[in-house]
Amino acid sequence: MAHAMADTKARGFRFTRTILALSMMVMGACGIIYEYTLGVLGNNLIGTSHEQIFVIIGIMMFAMGLGAVVQKQILGALVDRFLFIELLLGFLGGVSTTAIYAMFVYSTSYWILMYAFAFVIGLLIGLEIPLLIRINSEYTQSLRTNLSEILCMDYVGSLVGALIFTYILLTRLSIGRIALVLGCVNTL
Repeated sequence: MAHAMADTKARGFRFTRTILALSMMVMGACGIIYEYTLGVLGNNLIGTSHEQIFVIIGIMMFAMGLGAVVQKQILGALVDRFLFIELLLGFLGGVSTTAIYAMFVYSTSYWILMYAFAFVIGLLIGLEIPLLIRINSEYTQSLRTNLSEILCMDYVGSLVGALIFTYILLTRLSIGRIALVLGCVNTL
């Protein structure tokens, strides 16, 4: 009886780790596509060749680092807090380009909103990996395994996201629609 319960628990842990790993892959894809989407939007609106792509990615990477530091303050109910962060990220990412376009119509200071979205989205992305590592630590026995599973799937997701953005999304959808689709995917 005890062996059957242990076997069931082990399968439950494997299932949970698989779900967390797949979630990390999707989040990695979404994260890179958010960076590219805001970078392309900035480039289109400001028109300074690739300068805005680099500035947006730099802002987002900086904010991701801050998110990694801020996550230390998140205690208890990690899964609930993680899900809230993902919902917020999906919403903000989904409406970001529409809000920036609207601001572009009414103000020459639209770039402030664009950089603010880049910063906040980057901050939320920066919370994801450390929180998932903390959540996944309940299902793995070693830090080495935990880090390799989470980081590997994030990097795989980034490659998948870059390819999807370049060869599918950018060729078929406007930047505004890409953000909306991405927000829905992130929310799911």
